[in-house]
Amino acid sequence: MQKGTSVFSVGLGAPGGYISPGAVGYGESVFYSPALDLSYEKGVIADIPHSLIGLGAYVSMDFHSDNYSDNVYYYNNHWTDFIIGAKGWYHLDFLNKNKYDVFGTLMLGVRISAYSYSSNDNVYYDEHKSNASSVGPAASISVGARYWFKPKMGVYGELGAGHDFAVIGLCFKP
Repeated sequence: MQKGTSVFSVGLGAPGGYISPGAVGYGESVFYSPALDLSYEKGVIADIPHSLIGLGAYVSMDFHSDNYSDNVYYYNNHWTDFIIGAKGWYHLDFLNKNKYDVFGTLMLGVRISAYSYSSNDNVYYDEHKSNASSVGPAASISVGARYWFKPKMGVYGELGAGHDFAVIGLCFKP
């Protein structure tokens, strides 16, 4: 990575969440989508010896649902999360060569979450009858690497990124 270089990345995160083996049974289905991560980086500061700092943007989204039906009652829960933020990359030159690039990142942004619930069970429906949304801060720290198998195309992975603990994907130089 050099000053002035731009990199676009698109990746999929490992689906998050925890499912107890006893939680999914007759009539219940649980779905966790992998997060879709999009980022743009431009190398902007090369004044620090043996280092480069890149700045850019980050967008991520994921979906989760939990549905139950027992031929009498049904319950549907749906969650949607978006993260929009600014992201910084720190590259140490001595770890990086032409074909690979090791980096650390810091992302600061906003998380927008939405939740909806529906049921035909009158007892619970009145208690949980809602569509809710929230907006709050989002932050992440990660470490990652890119491998350029072509001069302008490569693969990357990050640990500790955004929605998920691990992300893999493709990266491109325009």
